[in-house]
Amino acid sequence: LGVSWEATAAPEQLDEALAAHMARAGCESVHFQLEAAKVFESTVAREQLRAAVEQLRAHGVFIKATVKLVPPYESIPHLVDVAATFGLDDVRFDVA
Repeated sequence: LGVSWEATAAPEQLDEALAAHMARAGCESVHFQLEAAKVFESTVAREQLRAAVEQLRAHGVFIKATVKLVPPYESIPHLVDVAATFGLDDVRFDVA
């Protein structure tokens, strides 16, 4: 039918099969809502995000994220660098 759509998803919920199904069903974009502290403090969370991005990227899906920041903000420059290393297409920061 040529229908396209976008999804909001949690990186830990995505796997290769789901990413493939979403792409075949017309998903053009996935949006992640991330908490900066959770991603930085957890090696598992970082790996889940990295794997989800890799799986979606393999299917040509555009990847967006909103990263929630909470005080203190000393790590913002580091956060921007790390966000870039995940290969996200669009990143926005939500400052509490």
